[in-house]
Amino acid sequence: MPEPISTALFAARVGFFLTRYSSYAFNKRKQDDKSVRKWISTNLESHRSSIMEVMERAHRKDNKDLAHSMKRLLDEIDMFKNDSYLAETGVKGQFFSSKSAASSKSLDQLIEYDALIMEDIDKGGKALEHLLKAMSAGEDGIQSTADDIVTHFISSRSKFRDRIKYIKGFGD
Repeated sequence: MPEPISTALFAARVGFFLTRYSSYAFNKRKQDDKSVRKWISTNLESHRSSIMEVMERAHRKDNKDLAHSMKRLLDEIDMFKNDSYLAETGVKGQFFSSKSAASSKSLDQLIEYDALIMEDIDKGGKALEHLLKAMSAGEDGIQSTADDIVTHFISSRSKFRDRIKYIKGFGD
């Protein structure tokens, strides 16, 4: 069971990204879930422009490996956004409809998922910015950085899918 201090830290970490996050208080669960999913979708969409810029620069320099990595990343971002849009919403599921559906331990775990996913997406965005700067500076090792970014977003999406499974499992 997560300790109260670590739970408070996770909630604060989510609060860094969402100003109106109420840690899934019963009457705010739908709003918190919607806010998290909206934040994810919005941030993923904003990272698309960086990916497109890297891909365009890679094409200009005839760097097929980098262009391919960015295409894979673009596909991953699009699938991740789709997952976020189609995820279990506040209309369905026991988590959203019953005060007894989720224990405090379950809520703590969900808050932890939110924090980790949001931080990963933020780190991925910063890594994309760094990649663009490295390309401008003509640095070496760009391909391995690009591959790490792809892996990073794949991992974030996997955590998000685990989060959705977790929400669907409340009350089972």
